[in-house]
Order: sequence, then C-alpha cells, then structure tokens
Amino acid sequence: MPNALIPTEQELRAVLGRNGEYYIRIWEPVINGTSRSFGFNIAAFLACTLWMGYRKVYRAMFILYAAIIAEALIEDAIFLNVLKEQGPPQSTVLIGGLVVGAVCGFLANRLYLSHVLGIIGDVRAQRLDENAHLRELERRGGTSVTSAAGFLVLFVLISMLLEMALFGG
Repeated sequence: MPNALIPTEQELRAVLGRNGEYYIRIWEPVINGTSRSFGFNIAAFLACTLWMGYRKVYRAMFILYAAIIAEALIEDAIFLNVLKEQGPPQSTVLIGGLVVGAVCGFLANRLYLSHVLGIIGDVRAQRLDENAHLRELERRGGTSVTSAAGFLVLFVLISMLLEMALFGG
C-alpha cells in the first residue's frame, strides 16, 4: 500500500471490533505490500447486503440495494409489459444472484479495508489523544446485527411497495 494510510494493528482492532481476526489476517500482507490478493469472502458471497449492513458499509449497501431494485423493476417491466410473460425465468434470477454474490465475494475484503481506512483517516484527522482516538474508532466501527436486519426489512418493504405501485402486485 505505497503512499496510503498505514493503520496500526491497534487501530484495526478498534474499528473491527470482536471477530476481526479474519480481516487482520487477510489484510496484513496487503498492508505490508507482500501481496495484492484480498481473497474471497464467503459471507459476502452468501449474503452480500446483510454482510454490508452488519459491517456498517452503508454507502455500498445502499448503492447495491438501489441497483437490485432498479434491475428488478426493469426486468419486471420487460417481462410483464413487453414480453407479456408472468415474470423472468427462475434460472435468470438464480444466475443474476450468483453473479452478484460472486462479485461481492471477490470485492468485499477490498471494499471493507477501504471503508476501515476511511474511518481511521477521518479519526486521525481529529488529532485526539490515544484513548479518545481508540474510543472514537470503536464507536464508528464494529458490527451491527440490528442494522443488517433493519435495512433488509426496509429493502423488502420498499421493493414490495414499488412492485405494487408500478405493476399492481
């Protein structure tokens, strides 16, 4: 990571919270410049937006949710209105989900490191004493099951309302 912010292990641990060992192990060679591989994140592959919400990577999560909703609405418009079909074939939906999952799995660790470095850079810019610095990193980082579940419920509700409003059910 030449010319980039080099985080301390203590800063990483503060932002990651408990269960951060996986990320420290994956990122250490990248941060030290001995590897460029971020690996594959199976949790992000299986449940990308839930993983993003849990890890508080909200901007990327909102972008992905918006893309999923837009794609579904376009797909429904084409199949229902143009092709006069009941909807897209299940194989199309499955393949699309697998592609999104694979992309998320391959990009998640890189995306999360970028997110964590952004937090560390913002907090460093505040020039707090060491204890306050670490407390602020902990406050801004960590994980949230509530956020992951809440945003999923919100996404499902918005999707259903848009579907009903635009296509009558």
